Amino acid sequence: MEMLVTKFLKGKYRNESELFAEPISSQNVKLMGEMIALQALRTVKKFDMKVADKMYIGLIKDLHHMGEIDYIVSDGYDVAQTAICFLYQFVGRTVHEIYGKDRKGKEISIKLACYREADHFINLFRRLFRSKGRRVRTARASRSGTCFPIGRAPLPAGKTRTSPAIITIARRKTSP
Repeated sequence: MEMLVTKFLKGKYRNESELFAEPISSQNVKLMGEMIALQALRTVKKFDMKVADKMYIGLIKDLHHMGEIDYIVSDGYDVAQTAICFLYQFVGRTVHEIYGKDRKGKEISIKLACYREADHFINLFRRLFRSKGRRVRTARASRSGTCFPIGRAPLPAGKTRTSPAIITIARRKTSP
């Protein structure tokens, strides 16, 4: 982490503690958010090698190639953007100031609250990834040589399948 901080700001900070000792500003909020995202992904990576490791490697790659034209960022940078957006609320304050109290009444700092926000985003992404994987596996198992699920015929041109919930919501919006 120390080498990354030094590399991306060309030696302005020697390590992460120097970076976080300064007040949050528009110049350093991006780097602070990226460092918090790296730490959050590194922590989750210990428990979930599949998704978190892919996001962590993607974030490292994004940080190295961010200046390139037409570079497409990975899903890992979404964690950094979440942390950056969270920290932007506190421009002018340091990350060690008290943010509030958690459910147990313990005071938490802005930095810890940002870690929790990034971790929450990672967990949402992991759940989404797992649910997509389940749907793909069940769809593969239910296929019987055709490209349509069992019991469903292809729709005529110009027609789409709409869930009953969406139809009900649309009717409520149009009715007086």
